[in-house]
Amino acid sequence: MRLITRASLLLVLLLSAGAGVSQKAGSPQPTKTDDSLLQKFFTDFNLPASAAGADVRLHRTPKDVVALFVRMETAAELQERPEVVLDAALRLCAIPAPPQLHELASNRVLQHAANSWTFNLSFAG
Repeated sequence: MRLITRASLLLVLLLSAGAGVSQKAGSPQPTKTDDSLLQKFFTDFNLPASAAGADVRLHRTPKDVVALFVRMETAAELQERPEVVLDAALRLCAIPAPPQLHELASNRVLQHAANSWTFNLSFAG
């Protein structure tokens, strides 16, 4: 139930933030694509399809806030490798995004980085 409430709040935030980012950047991002990825994740709760869709979008647009968020959350929910969660979370923290998403991403870093060999290795040198 808590996940549903959080997901609904984030959906509203992402949709409102996505409209502002695309207007400021001057590069039109198709709202239909954003809606389909968010719908797969929030409404259909189709985690494998959401993860695959996020990966495709990130291949084309590496700084896509919505795709990074979906990738981070699907990896966390599917309990995939922590390096996938960390990669998406760190990338999300490094780009302009709503503060709530930055907070969620930083929480994911704290949750998954403590004993992660991958995370420690990336800061070793």
